[in-house]
Amino acid sequence: DTWSPVFSPDGLKVATEIRTGICDYSIAVNGEAWSSVFGCTWEPVFHPDGESVIAPVRKDGVWTLYKDGRPLWNGKYNQVWHQVFSPDGSRLAAIVSPSFGHWTIAVDDVPWKRIWKDMVLKPVFSPDGKHVAAIVKENNRWSIALDGKPWAKDYEMIWDPVFSPDGIHILAKAEKNGRFFIVADGLKESKAYEQLWQPVFSPDGQQVLLRYVEDGKYCREVVSVGTLVG
Repeated sequence: DTWSPVFSPDGLKVATEIRTGICDYSIAVNGEAWSSVFGCTWEPVFHPDGESVIAPVRKDGVWTLYKDGRPLWNGKYNQVWHQVFSPDGSRLAAIVSPSFGHWTIAVDDVPWKRIWKDMVLKPVFSPDGKHVAAIVKENNRWSIALDGKPWAKDYEMIWDPVFSPDGIHILAKAEKNGRFFIVADGLKESKAYEQLWQPVFSPDGQQVLLRYVEDGKYCREVVSVGTLVG
């Protein structure tokens, strides 16, 4: 059996999860299986340079990350998945479970100190790779954590964080009382809308495109970053 195929950035390679026996799993790249066999695996990813493949694997009853069939991280976790590289490939983050029912993010095999019991979603790197943010859930309320520190406010729902090109600011769409708005850096909230899409920064980071529905009308508006974060 094979599943979860992923292409390398140049499209010349394909990595996939494979099952080689009833309880034996591994990773194959262009049809060639890793020599290591595991109790379970999750979806692999390619390094941005396209040369290496990294995948979460379960071995000896615990989860960790392997690279090209060999151990990459020393940490042993109850679960590891959704590994993500920084844009330049120098850093690697993943969702980890230090113990059953407890979730956080590990960056380069160093878990955040803060733990969440409900849920932690896929990590997002800033464009310069210096910061990591993720959606977190505790007591059925959603928020954003940046470098292990959650925003002070929480919401009924929140969407993936969007970093400014310089990595200084974070915007996120959120929901409260059936209305949608933009939260800037966990501090300032925009006006609320009937419906709202994810914000988009301009390439220079000075402006933000907002797309929303208000009074039954679909609108597009470009605002300065200062309007949202000031």
